[in-house]
Amino acid sequence: MGIEGAAWATVIAQTVSSCLLVSHYVRGQGLLKILLPTKARFVALTPRILRNGLPSLLRNGLAAVAASVLNKWPAHSRSFTGESSVPTIL
Repeated sequence: MGIEGAAWATVIAQTVSSCLLVSHYVRGQGLLKILLPTKARFVALTPRILRNGLPSLLRNGLAAVAASVLNKWPAHSRSFTGESSVPTIL
C-alpha cells in the first residue's frame, strides 16, 4: 500500500486515540470537565478571551505587517554585497 497505506494508518490511529481520549473525559474520569457551549457561557467568557488574547493578536498582526513592509521596502535597495537585506526573523 505504500504511502497511501501509511496515510490511512495515521488517520485511523489518530481517530482511535482521539476517541479514547474524549471518552475518558466524557465519562468524568479526567481532571478537566468538558462542558457543552451555551450562549450564556459564551457571552460570559468572551470578554476574558478578548482581554487575554487581544495583545497576542495585535503583536502577531503587527509582526506580519512589519515583515510585509520590510520585504517590500528593500527590494529596490541592495546591501554592499549585492544581496537583498530582507530580514528573516523579527
